Amino acid sequence: MGLLKVLICIAMSILGLGIINYINLTTARATLRAKEVGVRKAIGSSKSHLVVQFLMEAILVAIFSFLIALILVHLIIPEFNLLASTDLSLGIADHPEILIACILAAILLGIISGIYPAFYLTRFKPVESMSIDHETNAGTIVFRRILLTLQFVVSIGLIIGVFVIFRQLHYMKTADLGFNKELVVNNNYWRWGPDVQNRKLFKEKLLKNPNISGVAFSLGMMGGAENTFIQPIEMGGHKIQCAGLAIDPDFLDLMEIKLLDGRNLSWDRAGDYLPNLDRQPAKVLINETAMKVFGLDSPVGHFEQMGEDFSIEIIGVVKDFNFLSLHEKIEPAFFYWHDYLVNASIKISPTNIPLTMRFIKKEFQSIYDDEFNYTFLDETFDQQYKRDEQTARIISYLAIIAIVIACLGLFGLSTFMAARRTKEIGIRKVLGATVGSVFLLLSREFLKWVVLSIAIALPAAWFILNKWLQGFAYRTNIAFWIFLASILIAVIITFTTVTWQSLKTARTNPVDSLRYE
Repeated sequence: MGLLKVLICIAMSILGLGIINYINLTTARATLRAKEVGVRKAIGSSKSHLVVQFLMEAILVAIFSFLIALILVHLIIPEFNLLASTDLSLGIADHPEILIACILAAILLGIISGIYPAFYLTRFKPVESMSIDHETNAGTIVFRRILLTLQFVVSIGLIIGVFVIFRQLHYMKTADLGFNKELVVNNNYWRWGPDVQNRKLFKEKLLKNPNISGVAFSLGMMGGAENTFIQPIEMGGHKIQCAGLAIDPDFLDLMEIKLLDGRNLSWDRAGDYLPNLDRQPAKVLINETAMKVFGLDSPVGHFEQMGEDFSIEIIGVVKDFNFLSLHEKIEPAFFYWHDYLVNASIKISPTNIPLTMRFIKKEFQSIYDDEFNYTFLDETFDQQYKRDEQTARIISYLAIIAIVIACLGLFGLSTFMAARRTKEIGIRKVLGATVGSVFLLLSREFLKWVVLSIAIALPAAWFILNKWLQGFAYRTNIAFWIFLASILIAVIITFTTVTWQSLKTARTNPVDSLRYE
């Protein structure tokens, strides 16, 4: 799932939480407005007029919220652009149709938020509205609890999602790639390709420096674009598209890539060098994946005729390594020693890196009067996960916003429910109830819905996040502790939100409680 889809899903969830809050709090306050509805109906207002009134109230709330959101977005966009490496702008001045579309969307959200409360509040008959406690309506209470449960489901799901995303990101950045990417400087320069003599001279000069332990050349750069043979390779009855990497004999040692079987390419064996296609057979190394997909049990020494004019001999097998990031699956790969190598990989010591880099630059410019451009291999790989890091941060911030919105609704609902039970609490305290028992009475009402939310959120989150992880060729698992931590956080958030109001109500003087209203 791409970043845009993830953001759209979370944005819709946040909008849903806001709508749920409005419906919950409006229907919870129904008894406070029931008398108003009754009076209006008694003096001649029709149900349709009252529905329009309540819908207009919801639309006005939505429009005022939109105006506040517009100001906040204007303030936040620069920071978001830095976070997500984007160049977004509101664009309202150049595209007024965007503003019109947003206003229409706000009106639509107002209608969606207000339509149920409008019909709920206007269904009371004038006589009933003056005398009946509408909070006892079982259907309304259940509906409100369902909405509350949905809030918790979304919040718990987002908490689990943040844990899983950061766990996957940490896995990708710390997983064993099959080679050592630390302290390797890459210089990708096109003039290295045909200039075999200057490649040799550059290597000799650099190795005189004690802070440089190795220099190797290759056609492709680790972490860059992978070279793929134009035609699929046919071997052992299998025809498969394979990757190919031209390297010199020092490449495996410099990258600390393990040789599992056979031998490496050698400077002392002229037959290992492939300056052109005339020298037959071409000596190649293959990786473990190639050995498996071609069904080669003992590949070393295997000869294969590749068409009429070309053949290869496998001289060694190297351990699988990730040429690219862990987003990509390791492909079957062939490694050979060719004359056209454009990337210099330089292994340096951690001692005085700036001085070493100045030395390398000086030696390069003694050969070529050109700018020495370089990258560190570990930074190249880290850059491949930059989008994942951005996604994780954005989702974290949005998850916090969603949880805060859910908590605001929960706080408002708990405040109203506590106020409605003020007289009940007073009677219970007169009959001997303690502050602790009253607190538990008020809190367990929310706790049971949290438990139901957890039962729904855990399997749903596991299914969605498992689908998301399928997009990675190499991925972590969804650990059990993530669910436990998310449950604990959800329970803590719930109790923290309702505790203040519950304790306030539980500590109220019974005399004041019985005088309430």
